[in-house]
Amino acid sequence: MEPIISPWLVYLISVVDNFRTVCTYSFVFSLMALVIYLIGLLFTINYEDDFKYWISWWKPVKYKVFILSCICSLFILFIPTRNVLIAMVVADKATNDSVNSLIQSGKDIKNTIKQDIIDLLMVGKEKQEEK
Repeated sequence: MEPIISPWLVYLISVVDNFRTVCTYSFVFSLMALVIYLIGLLFTINYEDDFKYWISWWKPVKYKVFILSCICSLFILFIPTRNVLIAMVVADKATNDSVNSLIQSGKDIKNTIKQDIIDLLMVGKEKQEEK
C-alpha cells in the first residue's frame, strides 16, 4: 500500500523549516554586525588614526555582511513556513472526490455507531423486561 504523503516530503518540510530558521538567525546577526559597524564609526570619527583603521578593517567585511543580510532576508520572505507547506500539501491532496468519500465514510460510521447504540439499548430493555 502506497502512502498518501511521501515520508520524504515530511522530511523536506522539516529541512526547509530549519533552513528558514538559519536564515533568520543569519539575518539578525548580520544586522547586529552592521549596527556595531555604525556605532564604531560614530565613536572613532573624531580620532583620525582610529577612524582610518576602523574603515580599512571593516571595508571588505561590511559589503559581505550587507549582501548576506539581503540574501537572508529574501530567503525569509520567499521560503514558506512549515504551516504553509503543510497547508500546500493538504490542498494538493484534497479533491472533491476525496472530500466526498470522507463525508460518505463519516456518514456510514455515524449510522453504524447509531445502530450499535440502538441495539445495545434494545438488549438492555429486553433484559429489564425479563426481570
